[in-house]
Amino acid sequence: MSAVSEESPPNDPPDLSARHRRLVWAGLLVWAFWLSIEYLAFGRWSYALLFDFGDSFIPYYLSEDRQGFWSLTGGWEPRMLAGLDSAANTISQFRLTNLLSSIMPLWLAVGLITFVQRAVAAVFMYRLVVDVAGGRSAIAFAIAAVFAVGIGPVGAESDFGFTHNMGFGPCFLPLLLWMHWRYALDRPWLAALLYFVLGALIAIATMFFIAVFALLTFGLIVAASTPVAHWWRLLPGMMALGFGYLLAEFPNVIALGADWPDVHRLQNPPIPAADRWQTMLNALTELAVSNAVAVLAVTLGLIFARKTPLFAPMAAVLVVCLAILALDGVVASMVPENATLMNFSFCRISFTLPFILLFAAAIALSGLAKNSRQLTVSILTAGLLLTAVALDAKVKFANLRYYSHGSTYAVMYDQAPMQQVAALQGKDDPFRVATLYVKDVTHLNRSSFPWGYGLETVDGYVNAYPRRYQEFWVELIAGVKGKVEFDYEKMRDWGNHLYLIAPGPDCRAVTLEESANLNMLSLLNARFVVSPCPLKDDRLRLFAENRDGPGQKWHDLSNREKFLSIFRNEFPSREIYIYENLRVLPRYFLVSGARLFGKPADALKALGQANLRTLQRQVFVARSDAPADGLPGPGASDAPPGEIKILSAERGEITLAVDTPRPGIVVAANNYNKRWTATVNGAAAPLFRANHTLQAVVVGAGRSEIVLKYRTALSKLIGR
Repeated sequence: MSAVSEESPPNDPPDLSARHRRLVWAGLLVWAFWLSIEYLAFGRWSYALLFDFGDSFIPYYLSEDRQGFWSLTGGWEPRMLAGLDSAANTISQFRLTNLLSSIMPLWLAVGLITFVQRAVAAVFMYRLVVDVAGGRSAIAFAIAAVFAVGIGPVGAESDFGFTHNMGFGPCFLPLLLWMHWRYALDRPWLAALLYFVLGALIAIATMFFIAVFALLTFGLIVAASTPVAHWWRLLPGMMALGFGYLLAEFPNVIALGADWPDVHRLQNPPIPAADRWQTMLNALTELAVSNAVAVLAVTLGLIFARKTPLFAPMAAVLVVCLAILALDGVVASMVPENATLMNFSFCRISFTLPFILLFAAAIALSGLAKNSRQLTVSILTAGLLLTAVALDAKVKFANLRYYSHGSTYAVMYDQAPMQQVAALQGKDDPFRVATLYVKDVTHLNRSSFPWGYGLETVDGYVNAYPRRYQEFWVELIAGVKGKVEFDYEKMRDWGNHLYLIAPGPDCRAVTLEESANLNMLSLLNARFVVSPCPLKDDRLRLFAENRDGPGQKWHDLSNREKFLSIFRNEFPSREIYIYENLRVLPRYFLVSGARLFGKPADALKALGQANLRTLQRQVFVARSDAPADGLPGPGASDAPPGEIKILSAERGEITLAVDTPRPGIVVAANNYNKRWTATVNGAAAPLFRANHTLQAVVVGAGRSEIVLKYRTALSKLIGR
């Protein structure tokens, strides 16, 4: 039953035979398969096509260290940036992929989700246009074909269509609305049950910001198209959808809320207002260009068919969404100091604008057809079909272009030198890996790709991590300031990447010492540095290398030759050099005492100036971070303060045996989080922040057993 009328749908759908509908749906499913072909046909080689996820999501799930079902509840994740809560980072929001990849190859899990995105978008956009808007089958097919491509107005989605971070948000809008008009008023409790399931699916497959705005858009459309007197009848469905989403998202919400004060992207300098306005204008321009035919249809609808049912509500929703989009610029202009509010990214509403525009175009075309403007409708319908083909060609070309950069599965995840490093895990003391990116040399060494080998890293691509760790890292790479300004400012101000960076493109002149503070890197337990170029530093020893490929010469090839090099396995990034840091500090070590500072910034500055011997003997602590019962002073002795043995190191629980002739401080090179607790010989002991971002606990003379435990935000909330 319609939300506009209690008696009938907004428009009576044309009388289509069952055979005709089956043929149309089959055609749309074939189209969805074609749109997903890169991900299904290339197998593991398709990993390179996941644009923004080749250096975060893919290596994370390629690792054998998967939590399966328990990833739904969060927990300590040691692989990322010296450790963080797995529920408080964006990658954890794609839990459906995590679950599927536990029972099937990752490429198949990704391919299936990619196909479902496009199939649901196509089939239910068709049904929405035919069953609700009363559109002709040809109009509905053309609109559905365009929407299934998934082209968005900003970011990677403007080139690659529905990306993995969009999950089941925007693509499920036609399904949600079709269910609303089909069941919400006639069978409200059935609709509520279906909404609950879909809400949970959206939560475990979609990035938080995109999901929120997709659900908001759905609510706006339903409210705008329903008489106010009947709004109360919408409550069961809306509440069920929201409850399903929140229940599945609950662990992430709790973890993010608990870490909120310390998350760097909520505290750092916000993006300037001018850039916010520019983002909004770019989104509108891209939307208009990629959907020019739909824009023309809506314009003609405003002139000749504005009384068509549902046209006015959709126009109103479009205006509201544009106003939300403008909030990015408004907030940046009015409260530039409020980084938390500004980083909310109101521009994410732009991901639902293509749906609103296309559905409005379908309604307009239906109205024009009923006004006997058949030729105009036929021309616009043909234009929409050509638009679908053109947008698909754009996506295919973008994928091939990205693929030709050399970031393939073999290059990133089948490197013998990396496998040599991975083989050391469990045999030696725990260690981490750092990745060096040499500007304009290669796309290989993305900062998270070692995760694919099950390795832990000091760098990576994670949206939310401790602000103190980001500040530590910016001090660590201070040497590149003024040399690689864009990357330095990105990491300093707002970036979700952290990595080592060196000026390029000459591979023969790369020196790590000029780009990174190796003493601070050693403090993070970074035993290996992965580089695309040979490095000159007597503190590093070449551990393993792979010199396959043309190397620097590849960059001089034409675009055609670069593309053909794919099939010859000639990539610049097959070259890889792994260096062992000879001065790395253990994951857990003893120091004799602490140096206290008035402010955290003062302690960090001193850290950047300290030599390795000093870092081995004392910790740097801000007074606000020190425990209430005080800390032992730094002392004058250079004698080793004692020994530490790791008795066990499980996810979220670490047991250490300490033997020291005098009181000291045990430093754990893991990110501090207030949900970690410590006991010394069974008694609770203060675990405090040291060296700006790491953990530390005081121990007395003699033998001690230290147990460090991590409680998830969810378990702490429910008292477990």
